[in-house]
Amino acid sequence: MNFMTRTFGGRQATRTAAVLQVQMQSATSNRAVADAPPATSLASDDSEVSFGPFRLIPSRRLLLHGDTPLRIGSRAYGVLLALVENAGQVVSKETLMLRAWGRVHVEECNLRTAIANLRRALKASTGHVYVATDQRRGYRFVAPVTFASVSALRRGLRTPLSKIVGRDDEIVRLLDDISCHRLITVVGPGGIGKTTVALSAGNLALSRKLISEAVLVDLSTVEDPNLVPDAIRVSLGIGRQTNDPIKDIETLLSNRRFLIVLDGCEKIVAAVADAAESVLAVAPNAKVLATSREPLRADGERIHRLGPLAMPDSSYLGSIQTQNFASVELFADRAAARVRGFELTEATAPIVARICRQLDGIPLAIELAASRLDAFDLPILTELLDGHFSLHMLGRVTALPRHRTLAASLDWSFDTLTDEESIVFRRLSVFQGPFGFDAAREIVSDDQLASGDVSSIIARLSAKSIISTGTGHAQGKHLLLSVTRTYALGKLEQSGEKNIVLERLARFREGMSKQDGIGA
Repeated sequence: MNFMTRTFGGRQATRTAAVLQVQMQSATSNRAVADAPPATSLASDDSEVSFGPFRLIPSRRLLLHGDTPLRIGSRAYGVLLALVENAGQVVSKETLMLRAWGRVHVEECNLRTAIANLRRALKASTGHVYVATDQRRGYRFVAPVTFASVSALRRGLRTPLSKIVGRDDEIVRLLDDISCHRLITVVGPGGIGKTTVALSAGNLALSRKLISEAVLVDLSTVEDPNLVPDAIRVSLGIGRQTNDPIKDIETLLSNRRFLIVLDGCEKIVAAVADAAESVLAVAPNAKVLATSREPLRADGERIHRLGPLAMPDSSYLGSIQTQNFASVELFADRAAARVRGFELTEATAPIVARICRQLDGIPLAIELAASRLDAFDLPILTELLDGHFSLHMLGRVTALPRHRTLAASLDWSFDTLTDEESIVFRRLSVFQGPFGFDAAREIVSDDQLASGDVSSIIARLSAKSIISTGTGHAQGKHLLLSVTRTYALGKLEQSGEKNIVLERLARFREGMSKQDGIGA
């Protein structure tokens, strides 16, 4: 050993020192490049980058083409990660080699092989070029990329903590709509359970693999219609890549089977309709499920109307029969959660049935009433619900502001009305039951509101789920639900028109009585 060292020591030491010096200089240079922060760091475990139909998930060292994993090898993967972090910029060969091989010394031909493998894999899937060569400098990723937070792209939607009562059939029907249509709007009055049904159907669609991913976009806080696309982009977890939100959404979604749930659309329906159409146009496998108190009136829209829970009629029913109605079941379930030992009996069943009828079978109203059993017993609660008390029952503090009281829910709808719609709405409150167009025109119209306009305004109020359509013997007529009528009466009193409108109603009924007498 000593002989060999002495024999070759001089020349070998000089050569070794030179090699070490070159390697150290190269490592120092590479380290300087590596230490420079990339344009966008993917070091976080909560990150994802999309380009074309591909998704890169660093935390899982995974490249997906749509939903299918694409195998490219660990060296090509390291090169790809460095390129997309600096998309649009030239990345030096030294930096790419350092990212793919670390401190292991390799020849440049190995990098060229990794680049070739990467190009071949990406081009074979799409036919497009993603990596360009910059002579003597390095390589550049030339496709637009979108960076997102993986946590924002939840594979599931939130589920309610409380039991869902009486909506199983609706959820299944909505699931059928999701499987057959790309734009579905769940329409119904405030507090009817649109969001609950939509989220439940969305999660069921996920479990049955009708879609791969889903996200909820809360539009109830968006006041500027121009910001709807931005709200969708933010909910998808997309950073601002361009000045065009739809373009950024297109880059992320591509061909992914995505369900976007747009919740609370009624105040900005036109903007939501435009955004939904734009998203669906650029994302061929995406679907949009909206909730609104009125239809979006968008191209290809499938309307799913949600009505009240089933209620017992006014005839007496025993506890066994009564609890088969969804509205009664909901009240009993929520009451038992508030009052230990609460159950339906022969004595309580008819009272609960009456409460459910008083509240028109509206789930939110029934839940709010059941929550007051810790302060009032059933008979007193029934009496209180005949007045304005029903409008101001407090709900969960964690509920959306528009769902904390019935008054807040109705305020939300009332704020969407035009001046003419507001006038018609409050004046119709003098009708205690179903009414026809003829009666409405006589009562509502005056010098400021033409009789011929009343019918179209009623139609608009019906579309906004503020006026209900009669059923059974009242088919072909309209009516205000009890709680809605109580709210409208309050608006009529505030307007100072109550006595005038009531006088018109009295004259109309007197005239109808005379006609009936002549006909007899």
